[in-house]
Amino acid sequence: KKRIDAAIAGLDSSLSRSICGKLVADGHVAVVVGAAEGGGGGEATVIDRKSFKVSTGDELRVTIRQSEEPTEIVPQDLPLDILFEDEHMIVLNKAAG
Repeated sequence: KKRIDAAIAGLDSSLSRSICGKLVADGHVAVVVGAAEGGGGGEATVIDRKSFKVSTGDELRVTIRQSEEPTEIVPQDLPLDILFEDEHMIVLNKAAG
């Protein structure tokens, strides 16, 4: 038996174990226990505990949503209070907060 977060991380090397744990905690992972042994197609149970143990033959269903974060950095026109500027440095007066 293996922890569910470790099992998912072992299947996809692009996902860290902490990301897999967050997927589990956020309810994006479901398990069909013994799917490979009994013909599969059983009822999937959503798992929200990273410590849940899975066994060989369990089917994992993972939903990975596309990130809503911007994929590129977009410049913004912000007013800056520049106190000093030369070729090597700039000094800004930053407002509190």
